[in-house]
Parts: sequence; structure tokens; C-alpha cells
Amino acid sequence: MALVVQAVCRDHRCEDAGYARLGRYVADDDLVGYLWAISETASRESIRHRAAFVLHLIRQPQLPVTRATWTAWRKIQAS
Repeated sequence: MALVVQAVCRDHRCEDAGYARLGRYVADDDLVGYLWAISETASRESIRHRAAFVLHLIRQPQLPVTRATWTAWRKIQAS
């Protein structure tokens, strides 16, 4: 769980799909709570978005973890 939280909050973006997949695998109430808090309170918008996206993937396990899924999710968030 801590690895997913650290990956969401880091400056460098590398292998984002990996931590999103891992988030699904280790998802529990604690991780969901941490991600929700980060998505609401992080000082940087990019971190808030990454946390919210991982939450979205946890709640929608049928979605693939791809760049296209991220792009589609971002478009929905912007509208």
C-alpha cells in the first residue's frame, strides 16, 4: 500500500500503469482512504489527479490500465 501512495505522490512519472495495477491488487479500505485524502488535499494538481485516477481504476476493475484510459478519464474530469 505504501508503495502505491509514494508512487502517486512522487515528482517523476515513470511506469504509471504499474502503480495503478498494483493499486488494484493491494486495494483495501486503508489505501482507498489514503488515495481519497490525497485526491482532495494534495497541494499539486497532478498528484490529486493521479490519486483520483487510481481510485477510479480500483472502483472500475473492468477498465484496462492504459494511456487511453487515462486520457479518456482526464477529458471527462475537464468537462
